[in-house]
Amino acid sequence: MFKLRDYQVENSRKGCEILRQHKLLALMFECRVGKTLTALETARLYGAKSVLFLTKKKAMASIQSDYDALAPGYVIDIINHESMHKALGDYDFVVVDECHTYSAFPKPSARYKAFKERFSRLPIILVSATFTPENFSQIYHQFNLSDASPFREGNFYQWTKNYVNVRQRVLPQGTINDYTDGIEEKIMPMIEPYTLRFTQEQAGFIVQLHEHFCYVPMPRKLKDIAECLMRDAVVEGRTGTISAENAAALQQKVHQLHSGTILLDEVPDEKRQALVLSDAKARFIADNWPTEKLVIFYQFKAELLAIQSVLGDRITTDLKEFQNSNKSCAFQVVSGREGVDLSLGQIIVFYNISHSAVSYFQARDRLTTSSRRESHIYWLFSCFDQEPGLEKEIYDVVMSKKKYTVNHFRKGKCLNPKFKSGLSNSTKPKDFIPSKLSKQIRLASPTSY
Repeated sequence: MFKLRDYQVENSRKGCEILRQHKLLALMFECRVGKTLTALETARLYGAKSVLFLTKKKAMASIQSDYDALAPGYVIDIINHESMHKALGDYDFVVVDECHTYSAFPKPSARYKAFKERFSRLPIILVSATFTPENFSQIYHQFNLSDASPFREGNFYQWTKNYVNVRQRVLPQGTINDYTDGIEEKIMPMIEPYTLRFTQEQAGFIVQLHEHFCYVPMPRKLKDIAECLMRDAVVEGRTGTISAENAAALQQKVHQLHSGTILLDEVPDEKRQALVLSDAKARFIADNWPTEKLVIFYQFKAELLAIQSVLGDRITTDLKEFQNSNKSCAFQVVSGREGVDLSLGQIIVFYNISHSAVSYFQARDRLTTSSRRESHIYWLFSCFDQEPGLEKEIYDVVMSKKKYTVNHFRKGKCLNPKFKSGLSNSTKPKDFIPSKLSKQIRLASPTSY
């Protein structure tokens, strides 16, 4: 018979008390400590009869497995957020997993509006390890999914008058209001009565996280193309064109190039063509980890082509095959970070880096288990003539955002103040260039630029 861990039983009891008092509960639990089981058991204790569980598509099978094991006695519909319109039951309880997907501001997302119209009156559990991955202004729309929200302002703009330091930003197209500076000291006391926190350390996951930078030499021609694109906004080649119609597109194209791939512009009657211009990073992986069971996160789809071309049958993109074989796996960061158990992997390799702090925190925790004492993450950063490429700059920006997530678990913020963040003090990144650093650099496919 399935049995919850003691801390899951206790957290479920506490969560039910908060729900009975406020009709809204925020489970700010770190990854891998049992958020799903706690939410399911809390719904049982509350007396739910028909539960809607909204989550990510990749997490649905895992949640169904937890529900089957727990057998809580109520009916459940497990639906991904994008398919909310398929939720047709007569629900009396809602769990919103990965609720930070509703955090867009200043205007609410269409997803938020759809939820608000149908389910805001019901008892709600909000679940995420990253409620504020980038700033505290992201709290508003998540808590306002419920009519029981502690924020009584009519909309986000009215809310900012009390809880945000609104600043002016000057852009090429004009001056805009910047609402990203949510005031932590005002917001946190408001949501505290609705919140339950729990860390990996409290759960007994004493894991030291080691991060390593691996600088991979890349063909100089990639940087030359990127510099031409930044100067002219368009680069003409014999097989296609690379253009950037705005600053966001330029940033993405340069990011792709520095890591060895590019997506050419569309031409009449043809789709965009993804090219692998260099497989140096993939060969770096093959040279330095020839036998390890790896979890590889990539950013752009063409990077998977490079990984597969070098590692071949050693790589799978199927979670079940990864879990039931000796194969390593490769996932796009945005799809592999949430709701998947990758703990059988020995190390994580980031082929490239996302701009999202959510991606960093959730992807790195995919290896965490109660028995693992150390985890290693290797970042593959491009290097041109001994100078770091764009990925290192992106990493520094992402790290500057981490305080918003970590703040929820720092000492003094937890319900039990003797516990601190699950991050150890020995997790500072260090430079790492393996002795097998590849000397030969070739283009995976001929470039015409």
